[in-house]
Amino acid sequence: MSKQSGIKISNMEDQIIDKVVFALKLYNKYKMNLKSKTKLLESERFFDWGHEKALLIRKLDEKDFYVFLNPLQNVLKKIAQQIDFTYNQKNL
Repeated sequence: MSKQSGIKISNMEDQIIDKVVFALKLYNKYKMNLKSKTKLLESERFFDWGHEKALLIRKLDEKDFYVFLNPLQNVLKKIAQQIDFTYNQKNL
């Protein structure tokens, strides 16, 4: 989808951070979920295929997928760190 639409998550970092920080203020369950997902981002098992592979509408080129996924993990780590910093600054 990213390749077809030309949308890059790295171009939307500020909007993502603002939206997540806003949601974290409202819902405690989002704070807990963010902590667990941030740990997952740091792990070597960021993405493992499970049952969702069978749900794909069309076949996916796994090589292209992982070429996309590896840089995505780095961008998401950066965003998660910025969310943590921003949220903590606003709630001191």
